[in-house]
Amino acid sequence: MSDISPDHINFATLINALAQGDSLVQEQFKETAAYLGIGLANLINTIHPEYVILGGPLISAHPLVFDTAIEVAKKNTYHYPKYSPVFTQGMLTDEAVATGAAIMILHEWEI
Repeated sequence: MSDISPDHINFATLINALAQGDSLVQEQFKETAAYLGIGLANLINTIHPEYVILGGPLISAHPLVFDTAIEVAKKNTYHYPKYSPVFTQGMLTDEAVATGAAIMILHEWEI
């Protein structure tokens, strides 16, 4: 990745470097995933969900991201493993937000 001008580095080039095994990029993604895991643990400790569904470009960038985020989240979740939400990757990809909004509207209309 050192042969690319900083002006030409974007998410796609980082994903490509991650897939090719660039150690610096791997370390940066792992650190980012660790911070995501801490944030997940904070949310889990606050709202106690049964399921944690993660999606988006960062999560689907590489298994390293999902695995690291989940590992860190579990380590920082109170009462783990007694309390253990199910972690999974979302399948709706780009339609997830629209689908969630539609479901919320349908629930509001229920009598």
